[in-house]
Amino acid sequence: MGYKTYEFASHKKLIHSAKYLYGGFSYEFGNQYLNRIQFQISNSNREVEMDILYVSAATAANIYYDFTVQSIALKNSRHYFGFHIGNDFNLNFFPKIDNNNLLWFNQSFTGIAVMSKFELKKNRIDFNMHLPILSTVFYNRMNRLTGKIPGNRYTKFYSGFSNRLFNGNSEIGYIFSKFGFKWGIFYQIEINRMQESLNNQLMGTAHSASIRIIY
Repeated sequence: MGYKTYEFASHKKLIHSAKYLYGGFSYEFGNQYLNRIQFQISNSNREVEMDILYVSAATAANIYYDFTVQSIALKNSRHYFGFHIGNDFNLNFFPKIDNNNLLWFNQSFTGIAVMSKFELKKNRIDFNMHLPILSTVFYNRMNRLTGKIPGNRYTKFYSGFSNRLFNGNSEIGYIFSKFGFKWGIFYQIEINRMQESLNNQLMGTAHSASIRIIY
């Protein structure tokens, strides 16, 4: 669980801020060539006041695939570098101002993957990071974030490099053994910035802490 915010940065309006819960599954395989597939879904909701009072809820589904090569091998650590591809689907709804339509955007991206594993005497520290290179966003009714009652709008699409679109995340975890399983305590941060124009900038951040069972 953690804390998530969405800000309409160009208008300095906080659209959504709330605690959120998430869960997921990941699978790693390989040694010299380390692969990782990760799926995660999260949800948060909170009543927010802008021009009018409404309930904002945010649901996100994320899927990533990393392919990395062991580039540095030291006595107590292994470091992998490679590429990743991913897709994020975000859904927001505002029932008090529009019962019939939803705000959604789908963001796909590719970039650099960094994975490090530090071996301790009995336990391990894992570090993972995604740095985007190219992103694309496909969205509907983002004009709703102005706080005005929306009319009918066409679906929009845009793409760009990391100076316009940025979706990066990293996590660090402590792995230990207990009750016959390996357990992980992780901290995760995600930054999602979308800028269609100088007058349309959306900024999202998420911080979370999680407990994972590793088997």
